[in-house]
Amino acid sequence: MQFQHLWETAGKIRVRFPNETSLPYAKIIGFRNFIAHEYLGIDIGIVWETLQEDLPMLERQIWDNLR
Repeated sequence: MQFQHLWETAGKIRVRFPNETSLPYAKIIGFRNFIAHEYLGIDIGIVWETLQEDLPMLERQIWDNLR
């Protein structure tokens, strides 16, 4: 649920900064929707990889764009 909440927050960032195009909003929201609605089909390995590799990169992008 925390992972899902994180992606929902990313959607709020898109609303607040609509002109910011460098963040992969479609992928973020798509991943959130998959987690929220296809929970029986979730591959924990993909979730773990996303958490370890993609999330730190996304965090850096967000902070860089907010400065």
